[in-house]
Amino acid sequence: MGGCQRGESMNTTTGTSVAWAAVLCLFSGCTQNEARGDGDETVGQIDDAFQVWNAINPNSLNPKTLDPNGLNPMDLLSNPLNPGTISASVMSAIQNPDAIGDLSRQLVRYLVNCGFDSTQSFSFSRNDFNGTPVHETFAGHLGLAKDWENKPISVAEQEWVSACIYSRLNWYQVPVMISSRAAEAPLDTTDAVERAEYSFAEGAFWGNLFLQTPKAYACNMPQNAAHDRSLQRDCAVGHLNFDSTTSPCGILQIVGDCETHCTYRDSIDLYFNHCTETTTGSVIKPSPYVISTFLP
Repeated sequence: MGGCQRGESMNTTTGTSVAWAAVLCLFSGCTQNEARGDGDETVGQIDDAFQVWNAINPNSLNPKTLDPNGLNPMDLLSNPLNPGTISASVMSAIQNPDAIGDLSRQLVRYLVNCGFDSTQSFSFSRNDFNGTPVHETFAGHLGLAKDWENKPISVAEQEWVSACIYSRLNWYQVPVMISSRAAEAPLDTTDAVERAEYSFAEGAFWGNLFLQTPKAYACNMPQNAAHDRSLQRDCAVGHLNFDSTTSPCGILQIVGDCETHCTYRDSIDLYFNHCTETTTGSVIKPSPYVISTFLP
């Protein structure tokens, strides 16, 4: 087991706006086993592995910074993540028919997929830009915040869901398959097939998206940087520009080598249990809410 259950779909009747993606130079990554429809991502599988498609636009982490009609993740803290209980501002943001609405819906879709399990979903109706009614259903999957459907999300759940979201950012906005592992079910156990097929450690992700000033961190395995970039996974190592400088994926801060910033690496599944953005010892307590990613 690991990042995503086999045979499950991440359903939505619309995807992120392709035009908006072009305008904003949207971010993601893709491999040769990609299977993507018009704007939709599909959760896939290889044998018994838990893997997940990843195509989150970093601009969707807080659409409100781009437009006042966008969704601020902090607006999701006070109420359960339920169409009947979310605030009017949240509902307005995800019903917005324009490109900012696309970003807001993408954020909620991935929050649901990370937070809810496969028995849970989030459904609502809206009108598209032409006034045509559209029904959306966002499928749950990992269950890192299952109680969020019925009560406000806890701090620990905020950090697990945030790590999940950060691990699924990608510079080029096209899906790539990864293996996600962590010291939290269902990401805490993989099988030999998954470990063999996803043997390149990419890095680790942690932080909290739901703060007034979000914390978002990534570390990498420098020896695998070229391999990561060959698969168009840039967010842990930084996007390599033409002038050989690197650019981060939105708010994600790259702190450097995971071996320096993280500890307690699991002996079998090889995920990191604790990571911190600083190497100054006890000044900042290492976060235990860390998701490590692996590539084929």
